[in-house]
Amino acid sequence: MDKNREDISYFLGILDEAEAALSGDNLFEKNERLEYLAIEKDEQKGFAEEECRRCPLWKNRAGHGFYFNPGSAEVLFIIAKPENPDSPLNSDAMNMYERQMSALGIERSRRALLSILKCPSDSFDAEYADACKDHLKAEISSYHPKLLVLFGVDCARYMLRKKDAFDLLRASVRCFSINGIKTFATYSQRECIENGMLKKKVWEDLKVIGSALE
Repeated sequence: MDKNREDISYFLGILDEAEAALSGDNLFEKNERLEYLAIEKDEQKGFAEEECRRCPLWKNRAGHGFYFNPGSAEVLFIIAKPENPDSPLNSDAMNMYERQMSALGIERSRRALLSILKCPSDSFDAEYADACKDHLKAEISSYHPKLLVLFGVDCARYMLRKKDAFDLLRASVRCFSINGIKTFATYSQRECIENGMLKKKVWEDLKVIGSALE
């Protein structure tokens, strides 16, 4: 099994290199290469319940796969953690998200909203995220997306494994590649609500994301 994972991860790395070469980005300055472990087919079924029960967040259990559209989604929007057991975002953040999607013309059938943590938490913790990441990777694999969009500082830094100033990670500045999927980052709806000055930056990023979907 480990040998199979290594082979698949190596193959995905070659694909990233080929993508960089075709785009004239051999130094991965535009599409930065990121290596993630490949998922075995039997792992795509998600977590066994007994594994989740060992996590302290189990008591805040949330549903898996918010806005789940069986089949496929062109773009996956990923947040760090769900706001509550019933919704990935609170009402104000969800309204902002829907307005953003409407402005970009991205219908619900073309998108899905996922979270790294599968249960609500007061704060984002990388240790908890590590416990959930196989489930998230299986979700991403099941959708076959064209793009990934990472909402928020915590989400982007965890998924991209970067500690750079966040303005250097944003979609209007850089494009990344996770297992061959173009990946963009921008501020989250919650961050925009807490700091209205960020809305302009997010709109700049979303225009780049929208162009990538055309």
